[in-house]
Formats: sequence, C-alpha cells, structure tokens
Amino acid sequence: MRLITDSATDAAVRLGLAAYRPEHRSADGWSDSYRSGALTFYEDLEELSRYSVVAGYVGWVATRLGRPADVVDIGCGTGLLHGRLDPARVARYVGVDLSDAAIEEARATSAGAGDVTFLVGDAAALQLGSADVVVLNEMLYYVDRLEPLLRRVESSAPSGHAVVSMWRHPGDGALWKALDRRWHLVDAVDVRNRSNRVNARGWRVAMYDLGRPTAG
Repeated sequence: MRLITDSATDAAVRLGLAAYRPEHRSADGWSDSYRSGALTFYEDLEELSRYSVVAGYVGWVATRLGRPADVVDIGCGTGLLHGRLDPARVARYVGVDLSDAAIEEARATSAGAGDVTFLVGDAAALQLGSADVVVLNEMLYYVDRLEPLLRRVESSAPSGHAVVSMWRHPGDGALWKALDRRWHLVDAVDVRNRSNRVNARGWRVAMYDLGRPTAG
C-alpha cells in the first residue's frame, strides 16, 4: 500500500498537482555519508556522462571568453568535478559544500593544483568572489529557500553562465521551470546511462546565460 501511495504522490508532484518539497539532509548527515563511503557511487562509471557534459559546458564558456574561466562550484562534494575539468580552461576554482568531511577530502586531493579554494558552508551566505561560470551540480533539490541561492549565483556571475545538473525525479520539472523563467537557456542535454537501473530516467544538464533576458 505504501508503494502505491508513494507512486501516486510522485505522479501528482510530477504533473504539478502537488507542491514540490525539497529533500532534507543536514550538514552532519552529509558528512556521515561521506565518511562511511555511502556516496562513493558518484565516482562510478554511471555518473561519468553527466560530469562530462558539465565539464564540457565549462570548457565551452572558456573558449567563448578566449581565456580560462573563473569557476564557482556549489555543492562540490569531494571535488570530483574539479578533477574532471581541463586545467588549461580554468583560471580560478572555488568549491563550496556543507560537509566538512567532503571539503577535507577535496582539499587533500587538490593540494598543489593551482588557484583552488574549497569552503565549508552555505553558498548563499559566503563570499564567493566573481565567476564566469557557477555550477549547481545535483544540489538544487536539497535547497529549502531557492531565491537567496539564485540571487547569490546572479551576484557572483552577473554576466556569466550557470551550469545546472539534476537527476530526473518527481518535482525536477518544477525546479527547471523556475530556472527557465528566470534565466536565459542556452543549451540543455538529457543524459541516460543504460547500465544505471537506479536512475533509469537519467539527468538533465543545462547551461544558462545570466547576462541575457529570458525569452518571456
């Protein structure tokens, strides 16, 4: 009966008939998950495709600028994306995450990598500096208050780009609509991995131009 109820609720959220509610996990909960190894699946082959698209978009922005880009990565975890970016296309990288355990690992693995900074805390409340690209990688569906975070993204890269990745889950459509109404969509890709039976619907990865008005 619970499975039927959950499926009905998911369908209602997906159709917009029920309100979307973000997932909840505390900073301590994230750190516990990182320390236990429960999140090492982010390193698996099934995740490579979406990381590759995110990294590709960052590289595209750098090519368009004609110089290496300054990147802010919100929800960076252990710094996996940083390790997949082309160093020749990144001038400065700032990674932010709520988990002190994740940031501790990120700092250890990126030691000596150049102009790289990892910060612990809420991105909406931290001083992140200016950026050409802000990455929101699998983190928007954990945000209780979307508006402060989006304002921080806009203040960090007022004429830059945002790159967003979200797995296709009940309610992701509501989040995409909020972004599409606010920012100018440049490109979007739907990524599916045939071997991933847990996330059969895959991911959507999109790039927005924060300096251009939306079509609406």
